[in-house]
Amino acid sequence: MPKIIDHDVMRAELIGGSYALFARDGFHAVTMRQLAKELGVSTGTLYHYFENKSDLFMQMFRHLVERDIGDALAKVADAHTPIERVRGFFEYVQEREEHLRRMVVLFFDFQRQQSGQHDAPQDFLRVMIRAYRETITSNLGVSDMRLGHMAMSLILGTLMQRLVDPEGAPLDEVRAFLEETIQTA
Repeated sequence: MPKIIDHDVMRAELIGGSYALFARDGFHAVTMRQLAKELGVSTGTLYHYFENKSDLFMQMFRHLVERDIGDALAKVADAHTPIERVRGFFEYVQEREEHLRRMVVLFFDFQRQQSGQHDAPQDFLRVMIRAYRETITSNLGVSDMRLGHMAMSLILGTLMQRLVDPEGAPLDEVRAFLEETIQTA
């Protein structure tokens, strides 16, 4: 009797398993052959589920963003005030800082490799950033939506700055600044 494969489960396993290799080696250095070996499948299996390496990467990235958003929302679920929500979001960022910085680097590596081919990477980046920004904005609990946009910019900017200077922008100071801004708004 042939083995019955749940294609949704298999796709999810391939997506989940690919992050470690991409995070370790970067988008450019990873090949479909390496991915297949790392995941314990044939390259044919990968091409059955994904059009190419970019398709796999974008599905993996989308999965990680959705997971991150779910985890961040769980962190602020019991927060009753905008200040408590800011603290929850920043606590989440502090706990997951290394992962979030890796995602920033990985995505820019992907975008650099794809530049000039088509607008899909830039469009994809906009959609992913928008998902984070809208999550923060809609769950911050403030009437001025610009504060959610500012929070996202501060978080992303701080993560990027801390890539090159980990001591340069303490997350606690950025959080405190945002709290002060919310209190005076």
